[in-house]
Amino acid sequence: ATQEEFEAWTSQVLVVTLVFAAVQLLIVQPLLVAAISRAAADAYLGEQVTVGRTFRFALSRLPAILWVTIITSIVTLVGFILLVIPGIIALVRLTLTPVVVVVEDVRGTSAVSRSWNLTAGHFWRVLGTLILAGIISFLGAAIIQIPTELAATLLGPDAWPVSALGTAVASVLITPFSLLIVVLLYFDLRVRKEGYDIEVMAQELAPAS
Repeated sequence: ATQEEFEAWTSQVLVVTLVFAAVQLLIVQPLLVAAISRAAADAYLGEQVTVGRTFRFALSRLPAILWVTIITSIVTLVGFILLVIPGIIALVRLTLTPVVVVVEDVRGTSAVSRSWNLTAGHFWRVLGTLILAGIISFLGAAIIQIPTELAATLLGPDAWPVSALGTAVASVLITPFSLLIVVLLYFDLRVRKEGYDIEVMAQELAPAS
C-alpha cells in the first residue's frame, strides 16, 4: 500500500472509532447501565427478568443517566487537567452515579453527591475492583480484536470495516461485564454501609415495576 492509501485507511479507522466511541458513551453505555441495574435488581428480588421490561425501564432512565454521565465526565476531566490524582479520585468516587439514578431514582447533582458519599471510606476497595475488572476486560477485548486487526492488516486499507467490526464485537461482549461490576459494587457498598436488604430494594423499585 502507498503512503496515501495508508493515511486514508488510518483516517477512516479514526473517524469510525470516534463515532463508535461517541455512540457508546452517550447512548449504549447509559442504556446498558440502566438495563443491567434493573435486571440485577429484579434477579435479587426473585422476580422474572424479561428483556422487554428491562429495556423499557432503561429507556425511561436514559435521559437522567446521560445527564449525570456528562456531569461526572466534566468533573473527572477537570480533575485530570488540574492534577492527575484528583481526576482518579473523582473517577472512583463518582463511578456509582448512574446506578444511583437507576435504583434510587435520584437525579443530577444529587446522584453525584450520593455516589461520592456512598464510596466514602471504600476508595481503595472500589479502585482495586475497577482495576481488576479493567484488566479482565482488556484481555477479553484483546482476544477478540487481535484476529480482526491481523486480518485487516493483511487485507490492506480497504479492510478497515473488519477492524471496526472487531472493535464493535469486543465492546458488545465486554461492556456489559464492566457495567455489571459497577452495579455489584453499588449493592455491596449499600449492604456494608446501610444494611441494604431485599425489603428496601423492593420499596425503591416499586414505582418502576
